[in-house]
Amino acid sequence: MTKALDFAAGLGLYDLWAESKLKGVHRTLIKFADLGRNEQVLDVGCGTGILASLLVETSREIRVCGIDIGPRMIRISKKRARENGHNINYTVGSAIKLPYSTGKFDAVFTCLLFHLLESSEKELALMEIYRVLKPAGKYVAAEFEEYPAGFLQRRMLRFPANLIEKCGFYVDSEVRGPRLTKRRPTTYRVLAKPEICG
Repeated sequence: MTKALDFAAGLGLYDLWAESKLKGVHRTLIKFADLGRNEQVLDVGCGTGILASLLVETSREIRVCGIDIGPRMIRISKKRARENGHNINYTVGSAIKLPYSTGKFDAVFTCLLFHLLESSEKELALMEIYRVLKPAGKYVAAEFEEYPAGFLQRRMLRFPANLIEKCGFYVDSEVRGPRLTKRRPTTYRVLAKPEICG
């Protein structure tokens, strides 16, 4: 699936879909994040950099990094940043092994990432997001929920809500999001890392 999306990005098809479907989702994520000045922010599964660019446009005083496993996605992200004069640090890499130091970021974002991960990768990705967040940091997500009963592989495709506490987070807020397709309800979540981590 990730290879197909990366190929679609190279043809411009991914941006056509994302621009029409995700702009409102991205703006809602930024509103929920309530970012302060000089905060360090990471967009995991950044795609072609639409959310990361919107973050910079919202506040030039934050520092933004983006990571995606798709090389074409990152090439397009870097091109978008250059054309818009945005200082965004993009990296090709995996959500299950983030190449950043522990406690680096004030906020981490994902948008429709977890349905692309194998079941065994979901916990690893959540643990990595937890690791790179500062104490009291926020993980802000818009993710697909479980598919309707009977839909193929619905358990694999859902967001692993059962792993939230196991990975150390607590739910700060949770709001039902839009249906991006007939079969795909989404949920916005703000997960918080405790200020004192035990």
